[in-house]
Amino acid sequence: MSKLIISLIFISFHVQSQTEEYSNVNLAELFIQNISGGKFPFFGNKAQLIQGLGEPNTIKNVSNADMLDYNVLEDYIYDGLIIRLESRPENILAISFEINKNYMICYKNHLIKIGDSVETLRNIFPTSYNLMKNSDDTFIRIEYDETDKVTPYYSPLFIDFDKESKLITGIGVSIL
Repeated sequence: MSKLIISLIFISFHVQSQTEEYSNVNLAELFIQNISGGKFPFFGNKAQLIQGLGEPNTIKNVSNADMLDYNVLEDYIYDGLIIRLESRPENILAISFEINKNYMICYKNHLIKIGDSVETLRNIFPTSYNLMKNSDDTFIRIEYDETDKVTPYYSPLFIDFDKESKLITGIGVSIL
């Protein structure tokens, strides 16, 4: 009987560790920020995007006949940032983004941008950082708290880096 209890405890810890292998963050504390300090919440709506980051340089319709599950998709293209918005009957919601330059992510007042050392993520996203350190991955994956999954096209945040230089080379969320 005691072996069974010990086995169940081990299995419980094993299952729990599998579900907690990435850092989980609260979306309310996660923003895209421009170099002027304007902020846009992850998965925010069109009004929040324009208010926080201003008008984009270009808006490109990316919908096509193969995307039957989607409503109208548009890329809002800024200098160094692409945010994909989906028009739904009830709202226009950001569903993915890619940061290249002039923009960064802000989490709990930590600014993370292209060219930063991946080591700066050690204390910000410790679980994901440690998982990456014990692998050959060239990215850090960050999950959102379970209650924060606001889009049916859920995709985690990925921060890519160069293995040799240890510098961040990409930041984004993509459903496609």
